[in-house]
Amino acid sequence: MHRVLSTVVLSCFATITIAASEPPSVADARQKAKMLGDALKERLQNAIQQGGFPAGVSECHLAAMPVTERFNRAGWTVGRTALKLRNPANTPDTWEKQQLNEFAKRLKSDSEHIPEASYYDAQKGEFRYMRAIVTRPVCTGCHGASVGQDVKAVIDTHYPNDEATGFAPGSLRGAFTLSWEAVPDSQKY
Repeated sequence: MHRVLSTVVLSCFATITIAASEPPSVADARQKAKMLGDALKERLQNAIQQGGFPAGVSECHLAAMPVTERFNRAGWTVGRTALKLRNPANTPDTWEKQQLNEFAKRLKSDSEHIPEASYYDAQKGEFRYMRAIVTRPVCTGCHGASVGQDVKAVIDTHYPNDEATGFAPGSLRGAFTLSWEAVPDSQKY
């Protein structure tokens, strides 16, 4: 009986260990991006309801990074990036910049389908995923061509080198960017 139980436990452990090294699916990444987007959107909507767009900018400044950090676990690194940055900490790397440029082109010809991209490098054990953030009408209150002076003052306070205005509804605002790395064998046990 002990031998059978040991075999079952070892079999389960081996299955768990193998599963932890397998790359996530695009569906996994898409779900994480949606969860992050929903969490940020909820915070932003509440702030705007309480104090208008200036409060939304302040909330974004205070909450975006901590909310994003909550999703950085189990091999995942989650964030946001853009071609026109508000926060320089979100500067895209080479792959992200290529995808952002491609997303912008795709949205110009088809604003109904949200662009996404992914790849898996089996040698490195690295999976990457990006999903476009499309500018919605409400977004133009802080990111549009005609941002109010009260909003601009708050943006200038928190983001003195802001580039993230001038967007029209349906255009690319940025993207959720996710990467996952396999846990090295030495860290599995």
